[in-house]
Amino acid sequence: MRIRVNQYGVYNDFDYDPIGALGTTNTSMGPDHGELFIRVGPPVGKRNYVTWSASGALVLTGVPLTSCTGTFNVGVLTWKLDQSVVPLLLPPSMIQDGMVLTQVHTITNTSAVVADFELEHFVHPHLGDGKGYDHGGGYKAGPPESMFIYDYYKDPGSIGMETMLSGGTAPATDRYEMGDYLNGSLNAGSGTPLTNKVQGDANSDGLIDTMLHATFSQRRVFSLAAGATTSVTVTTTFGGATYVTAPPVIPPPPPKTPPSTKLPDGDFAGSKGPTLPRPARITGQFEGLAL
Repeated sequence: MRIRVNQYGVYNDFDYDPIGALGTTNTSMGPDHGELFIRVGPPVGKRNYVTWSASGALVLTGVPLTSCTGTFNVGVLTWKLDQSVVPLLLPPSMIQDGMVLTQVHTITNTSAVVADFELEHFVHPHLGDGKGYDHGGGYKAGPPESMFIYDYYKDPGSIGMETMLSGGTAPATDRYEMGDYLNGSLNAGSGTPLTNKVQGDANSDGLIDTMLHATFSQRRVFSLAAGATTSVTVTTTFGGATYVTAPPVIPPPPPKTPPSTKLPDGDFAGSKGPTLPRPARITGQFEGLAL
């Protein structure tokens, strides 16, 4: 895999070579695949992209192709961001089945007073080999808590992903959300409280029940003392375990054969034969069966 990140931890479209004979492909993503939003002060009002709030960014340094480090400021908060990738190796054969992106945000309060702020990691993936936005996925309570997503039809040219956000305080409410891309995008920027729900999860098992053009968010809150430092880590796995945890896709039932238009003897007009009484309708005995 090859994923493009900037000095603020934003990533968007990525190239990958699926296992097997399929060639290299791309997700055809837009500019807001995954990134942090920040809101400083009381938890009211709009959130803003860290990218737009930051200043004083330096040129990224690091090991080409595997890691990079950058620094910047958001108000009184100084930021050091270490980003790295490693192969995802699945036991027991330890074959590579994806990649793990780890983004460690080290944040220091340079002011003489407590700094209260929140971070929301928002992800707007386009999976399905970049050809569609039909996602399955859901929420895992953990620990560690995570959100995962995959191509609903499991196109062999697609790749799944799973994200974990750690650090700060995980609030009981307004902590996570998975839903349609339009609502998710608006909620992230507007400051609307997260629902702690998975949209389209009718049976409350934490999984999307039908395909959805999904986005997801995870939120943490911070109260950082003067001069104190905290660490926030975003871990994103591409491939591998996401498919292991994905429920099977049940194909739609075949179309029903239309009933015959021929009526039984004795039931049509002009017949001299007997008309038998209809049996009473039986109900309630077969609920829950799907043929």
